[in-house]
Amino acid sequence: MKGGYDIVIAGAGPAGLSLARELADSGLKILVLDKKKSAEDVQYNTLGSLIEPKEWGLPSNILHPVNTLYFASKNQVAIKSMPVNSVNSVNRKKLLSFLERDAKRRGNVKVAYEALIDGVELDAGVKSIQYTSKGKKKMVKAKIFADCSGVGVVIGGKLGLVPRNPVTAVGIEYIVPLKTEPNTTDLFVGSHFRGGYGWILPINSKKAIVGYGTLDKELFKDVQQLIDEMWNIPRVKERCEFKPLKKEVAVLRTGKPLKKFTQGNVVVVGDSALQVNPILGEGVRFVMDASRMAAKWIKAAIKKGDISLLENYSREWRKKYCKKYELGFKLQELAKKHSKSDGNMDLGVRFLRKNSSKDLYRLISGDISYPFLAKIMGKALIKKLAKI
Repeated sequence: MKGGYDIVIAGAGPAGLSLARELADSGLKILVLDKKKSAEDVQYNTLGSLIEPKEWGLPSNILHPVNTLYFASKNQVAIKSMPVNSVNSVNRKKLLSFLERDAKRRGNVKVAYEALIDGVELDAGVKSIQYTSKGKKKMVKAKIFADCSGVGVVIGGKLGLVPRNPVTAVGIEYIVPLKTEPNTTDLFVGSHFRGGYGWILPINSKKAIVGYGTLDKELFKDVQQLIDEMWNIPRVKERCEFKPLKKEVAVLRTGKPLKKFTQGNVVVVGDSALQVNPILGEGVRFVMDASRMAAKWIKAAIKKGDISLLENYSREWRKKYCKKYELGFKLQELAKKHSKSDGNMDLGVRFLRKNSSKDLYRLISGDISYPFLAKIMGKALIKKLAKI
C-alpha cells in the first residue's frame, strides 16, 4: 500500500466500513482511520433494523428475528405482527467485524485503529489529514476523503458541511436476562417517561436490551434514573430481570435532513451526514445505502479524474430520501412536542392499533409521504366511525 492512497475514510463504524466494503473491488488504495481499538470496540452492541440481509449479503448469525411489535402508552396497547424476517435486532459488534473482513478481502483496504485525527489541511477541500497513532504523528494525502466519523464530524465540520448544533439524542441501554417473548420488541411512551421513550429489544432467546432515550437536553442528566424506573412498569418486570449484565450509553445526531454531502474532494456519510432515519432512529440500513451511493460516484470521479462527479451522490440521495426524511423530521418534532401528554400518546397508540400491520410496517420503515399518511389516517377514522 505504498505510494499514498486514493481514498482516506475517517471512521470505522457502519458507514466507514460499509463504504470501504463497497469500494473494495475497485482496486483503489483505501485507508480507514478510527480512534477505537478494534471493529468490535463499540459504545453499544445491538440495534433494531428492517434491513434485508440477502440484499446486503449479511450472514444470519449477526441477526435475531423480531416478528411482533408491542406499543404501549400509559393507558393503551397496540400489538402488531410483522412480515417474516422483516425486522431484526442486529449484533453491532458482529456486523462491524464482518464488514471489516469483507472490506479487506482484496488486500487494497487498510484499517488503522487507535488513530486519532488531530489536524485537517484545507485547500478547496482537503489536502491532507494529520493523525496520531500509538504516540506517533503521521500525515496522509489522498484524492478523496470521506467523513464517516459520526458524532465527531472531524472533516465535515471543518468545511461547514454539517450544522454545528444538530438535534442530539441520548440513549442508555442495559443488557439484561430475558424471561419471555424472545421475538417481540416493545416500545413505551407516556408522561412517566417525561418526554422520552423506552424499549425492549431481544438479542437472543436469553438476553435483551432494555433502553431509554430522549431528545430533551434537560433529561440527559437523568437517563440513569429513568431507565431504572422502567422496572416499575409491570410489562418490563414481566419480561426482563433487573440484573444489568452491561450498561451502554450512546449519542445520536439527528435533525432536519441535509441536502449536500460533498465539497471539493470530501464526502460525508452516515451519522456525520444526519442520515439516521428520524422516524424511529434507524440508521444502519440507510447508512449502508448511502455508502453504496457514495462509493459509486467516488469510483466514477477517480476513474474520470473529475471530482465534480461526487455531487451526484448528493443528488441521488435527495431524490430517494430527502422528502421522506423531511416529513419524518416533522413527525419527530410532533412526537417530541406531545410526548408528555398521556392523552395524545394514548391517541397515537390507538391510531397504530386501528391500522394494518402492512401500513404500520411501511410507516416505521420510513417509506412515507403525505398521501400515505392521509390514507392511513382516513382508514383509522373510518374504523372509528363504524363503531359509533
